Amino acid sequence: MKTAFYILASLSLGAFSAQAATLWTTTFGNAAQQDPAKVTLTNSGGEMGGITGSVHSLQKTTYSNGQTEDLVLMTGGGVCSDASLFTPGVNVQSSGSWTAGMTFTNGSDQGCSISAVKMTVVSFNSAGAAQPNQRSFSLTVTIDGQEVTANVNLAANSGKNGTAATLTFGTPIELKAGQSLDFSVLASKANQTDGSFFGIKSMEFQGELLVPEPATASLGLLGLAVLMMRRRRA
Repeated sequence: MKTAFYILASLSLGAFSAQAATLWTTTFGNAAQQDPAKVTLTNSGGEMGGITGSVHSLQKTTYSNGQTEDLVLMTGGGVCSDASLFTPGVNVQSSGSWTAGMTFTNGSDQGCSISAVKMTVVSFNSAGAAQPNQRSFSLTVTIDGQEVTANVNLAANSGKNGTAATLTFGTPIELKAGQSLDFSVLASKANQTDGSFFGIKSMEFQGELLVPEPATASLGLLGLAVLMMRRRRA
C-alpha cells in the first residue's frame, strides 16, 4: 500500500511539472521573390510536431501620412538573394514600418503554452547587401492580441547570421490541439536616424507542453495505483 501511494505521488508531481523548452523553430523558404504569400514556412526542431504556418499579409505604414498599403519583399543581391531570409522592401528608419501577418495551426494531438519568441533578424541596405554599420530598430511581436516590444541592436556586418532577440510574454498563450493562432511581427524605427532595412531569419517559439487536465490526470493515476495494488496482492 505504501509503495503504491509513493508511486502515485511521484507520478502526480511528474505529470504537472514542465520545463520551458523550444516548442518549434520557424524558418523561411522561397523568399527570394516579391510575393510574401508565396513564402513557405518550415516548423521543426522542437517539442511540438504537426505545426503548419503561412504568411497571409505584409503591409507598410508610411511615417509621413500614416497610410497603409501592401508591401512586397525586396529581391536582388546579397542578403536579399537568400531564399531563406524574409526581407520586406521598406527602409524602416526613414520611410515606414512593416507588419507581417502569419497564421500557425496545431495539427497534432498535443497542446502547448507559448511564453516567448526568439527572433533572429537581419539588416541590409537599399542594394540588398548586408548593412556594414551598426543599426537598431523597434521589434513588436503579437500573438492573439497580446504584444511585446523590444529595441534590437544589430552589430555592424552581422550579415546573414543576424542578431537574436528574445521577447517574453507577460501571460503565456495556449495553442491547443487543432487550434490556430494569429501571429504578427512589426518592425518600426528606433531613435537612430540612419536608414536601414530589416528582415527575419528565423523565429523560435519557446514554452511548455500542456499537461492533462487535473481531474483527468488524477483519475488515470488513481487507476494505475489500484491496478498495481491488485497485482501486488495476487
